Amino acid sequence: MKHTVDVAIIGASVGGATAALHLARAGYSVLLCDKAAFPRKKACGEGLSHIALNELLAIGIDVQKEGAPSVPYYGFSFFEKSRRETLRLSEEPSKPHGIGIGRFYLDELLIQNARAAGADVILGVAPQVNHHENFVEIMLCDKSYRCRSLILATGAYSRFPRELRIPEERQKKERLAVRIEAHVSTSNLEGLLPVVIENDFQAVCTPIAPDALTIGLMATAHGETNINATGLVNIIKRIEDVLGCKLEISGETHGAPSIGSVRRPAVYKNIFCIGDASSQLDPIGGMGMTQAILTARVTAETIARSFRCQDFSERVMAKNHIQNICNVVRPLKGYTLLSYMSLSNALGRETLGRIKTSFLAKQTMSAQSDRILPLSRALLSVAGRLS
Repeated sequence: MKHTVDVAIIGASVGGATAALHLARAGYSVLLCDKAAFPRKKACGEGLSHIALNELLAIGIDVQKEGAPSVPYYGFSFFEKSRRETLRLSEEPSKPHGIGIGRFYLDELLIQNARAAGADVILGVAPQVNHHENFVEIMLCDKSYRCRSLILATGAYSRFPRELRIPEERQKKERLAVRIEAHVSTSNLEGLLPVVIENDFQAVCTPIAPDALTIGLMATAHGETNINATGLVNIIKRIEDVLGCKLEISGETHGAPSIGSVRRPAVYKNIFCIGDASSQLDPIGGMGMTQAILTARVTAETIARSFRCQDFSERVMAKNHIQNICNVVRPLKGYTLLSYMSLSNALGRETLGRIKTSFLAKQTMSAQSDRILPLSRALLSVAGRLS
């Protein structure tokens, strides 16, 4: 059976579902598909920044009032050996710096809204893709969908960019990532996210419910701490010492091959890459999911503009799109890069001292950056005290 849709989106997680919602509400026919069955758990820091919260609120989704378990946070507590530094970024209870929310709930919430807006959602079926000169064909079992534009929201290591011959740049794999879920009372965290810093790993502990938190672990690929059973036990013990309580590890441990090792163009011919499919950000402060949500909106706007002018050439679709993507992603990349640098105690005052305020300003030029620049400066201050 053959169907025609305006846009097909492969990947129904945060970025894909948000893009489907934007396009369906704008009146376009949308196919949203994913080989996975939802809801599901996956490797993610599970923090949603204030930028992402406001972005979703602008399209009528108040995540904190939807009934899904979530915990607001107002800053960070950094622990390195016997030292602790706190960084409180918001004092208003109604305006947290972000929230911790499980992907199990957030993904399902966004998919439900996309479906309600009119998107055709097919989950649990692995799609096959054929790229033709003027259209893309998506095959799902006995159904065939033809579309003018395709959005890939499939993460960094999907097979689709390779099959569609999208250019990519691979960097040396230096950081590994693991998600661990633990049961523990989060009431004693004082509204701050604990960040445990060691020579070759960082652990960001994000509360996602009153009795649960997600440990987003990043480790250097060739460091002293191995990401194996023994290494994880030692890391958990260190986090328990910091939090002053026993952690009950629950569920599966989810891992990612590496962080930040793949870069792809935001648009190639009539194919768009959003979120991690284009580039990855460290899971610090909820900026990974924020990038997915922002690039989904900008991509939906570009596709809508192409339909209005009925020109789907790469030249027209790429015009302004890459710059618009850079405008929303640059401050997030600047923040996460700075976070990784400043929270790594292998880097001392000399390196941090080279980072100028002008660099921060350049990296954070965006309408969404009003609270990122002060945060970046504060991170530098904390790093100076820790180093």
